[in-house]
Amino acid sequence: SEEGVDLSSVLMEKGKLLLKKNNYENAIQVFQELLVKFPTSSQVVEAHFLLGESYFQLEKYDECLDVAFDMMNHYPQNEMTGYLMLRNAQILTQKRRNVEASELYRVIIRQFQASEMLKQQAQKMLQGVES
Repeated sequence: SEEGVDLSSVLMEKGKLLLKKNNYENAIQVFQELLVKFPTSSQVVEAHFLLGESYFQLEKYDECLDVAFDMMNHYPQNEMTGYLMLRNAQILTQKRRNVEASELYRVIIRQFQASEMLKQQAQKMLQGVES
């Protein structure tokens, strides 16, 4: 029986494999299943991130923004949240909402001081928006 057995790592691997194959629709279903069935799993933060990334790849930007908002509320200091926030800023830039995108890049730079790579990416993208 599945009840009581944490199969979240199995679902995570299945979802990642689907992502590698660019099968984003099915990956979304797998990550959503993981989040519903195993809400306390250690895989939850990564499942949220990969769910948001899948939506981004499908250009389902509102859904991506929703996932990122959820992550910002529940996992504000997690580095994966920062990377999904970068995606949000990219979406804002695509929508020509450069002032909001610039502010979001600045928030990322301030909030994720410990992650040099994330900070550098945000700074580089901020320069692109402001130039």
